[in-house]
Amino acid sequence: MFVDGVQVGSTYSDTVNYLNSRTVIGASSYNLGQGAVDGFIDEFRITKMARYTTGFTPPTKAFPDL
Repeated sequence: MFVDGVQVGSTYSDTVNYLNSRTVIGASSYNLGQGAVDGFIDEFRITKMARYTTGFTPPTKAFPDL
């Protein structure tokens, strides 16, 4: 995991079957209001491949619409 372009973690694994779980962005549970983020989420994207594998300079502009 990277925070502001600096690697703060390496490998991670767990036993959750994410194919059978409901995806929730901005809260810790899909029960509305439980663990909700008190703020805004911007420039969120999910990819199937690693975008960064070493330290990097975070983008200063929005990602292009593809």
